[in-house]
Amino acid sequence: MKRIILKILLALFVAVLIGVPAFIFWMRAGEEEPLDYKYLDFELGPKDSELNGYTYLRLLGKDYQTNIPENYPYDFERDIDYNRYENWNLDIFESIVEDNKEFLEKIEAAFDRPIFMSDQMFSPETWLYHLSQLRSYVNLSILEARVMHLSGDSEAALTSLANLADEIKTYTQSGGSLIGLLSSAAMNGLLYGEIWIYQANMDFDASEWAAFADTYDVAEYYGDAIQLSMRQEFQSFQNAIENIYEFGVDGYAWSLDDKPSWFYIFSQKALLYVGLRKIRTGNEVFRAYSEIVDQASLPVKERHYDNANNVEVKLRNRGWGSFINRNPYGNVLLSILYPTIRAVLPRVDRAEASASATRISMALQAYYLEQGELPESLDALVPEYLPGIPRDPFGGEPMRYSKEKMIVYSVGNDFVDDGGSGKSFLFELDPYDDSDAAEYDDTEPTFPLRFAMQRPPQIQSSP
Repeated sequence: MKRIILKILLALFVAVLIGVPAFIFWMRAGEEEPLDYKYLDFELGPKDSELNGYTYLRLLGKDYQTNIPENYPYDFERDIDYNRYENWNLDIFESIVEDNKEFLEKIEAAFDRPIFMSDQMFSPETWLYHLSQLRSYVNLSILEARVMHLSGDSEAALTSLANLADEIKTYTQSGGSLIGLLSSAAMNGLLYGEIWIYQANMDFDASEWAAFADTYDVAEYYGDAIQLSMRQEFQSFQNAIENIYEFGVDGYAWSLDDKPSWFYIFSQKALLYVGLRKIRTGNEVFRAYSEIVDQASLPVKERHYDNANNVEVKLRNRGWGSFINRNPYGNVLLSILYPTIRAVLPRVDRAEASASATRISMALQAYYLEQGELPESLDALVPEYLPGIPRDPFGGEPMRYSKEKMIVYSVGNDFVDDGGSGKSFLFELDPYDDSDAAEYDDTEPTFPLRFAMQRPPQIQSSP
């Protein structure tokens, strides 16, 4: 009996002696040669807060993190929707702006610097605080403009919104990786939502709307912003991979807690040695991100993400088997990265459509005020009111327009022109109605020309 047990133990020992190295050899085999990653390089700005507005904003975020105003100042009656013009209250808005005057001035100072460029690799520590600040800054700046209007200086209010548009543009052009791109789209959403309120309810000269339309070119820079963000994402990914190799999968926590035992460190690095193909994973990400950069300026209809699609199909079809192969940790990273990109880019496309519609609506209002009616087609706006008709980011053609329905719209992600959405507009819905509005209809984002729907024209003479 003892001999049998000894033979079994010996056999197991030999199996382990041969099997473990064989398994490690099999797992390590198949690594790729590294591609030339220079295509996704990007330039970092100087880390000088007196020169670089981004550095100033980032450092301010760290210093000011415990004193960030709420994203929207809900410290007044919650049963009133102050995004509806009829509910605006000068006393409340003035009080909120006054309480946050120092905060507004501090953030505004960032945009007075001569340079505004990302100054280091992105991680939660570098963008978390200043993005919260920026969103609060946009909301408070909008309230500040409302105070100007309610105090009798509507022209200054519109100028203030135009300046805010320039500041959001400056930030967007600095990059900010995917989270910065998404935040920029959200901030622009707050701004053009406010512009639609002004159009529907306030009297301005045609020349003022025309001037704003001429400079409100949000859609013009989204393609470049996507390209820069993807370059920054790739650099951050490379940096994260290096940190994982050096410190382990939870290495960031080591700077906060006591350093783990040598056995824990050894076991983590052993698992990474066996289970993460660094170069192969980097190549996969580079191919996919390069593809996005190449096609970022194309309309959605013409984009083809073959590399990303192939990886997603491979991961999806294998199920759990995608993590039991020669690159299990790499597949975990890939399975996190691609869905994130898929979630962000459509939001940016819809933001571009909204921005294009907003720009066209301002030009249409200028035309409406001068001519006393809406034009038969958008071509009548060029070149006096617009240098060109902003494109529809989904189909690639110019944005669509209907004089009869008094709408501007996009063909949406089905690329079929159905004449605009059949859903209700935001201003028609109860403020607490969670129904999808026409403006957010991905198959046909549609925007009402409320100035024409609700207010009869009073012809203005050209200056």
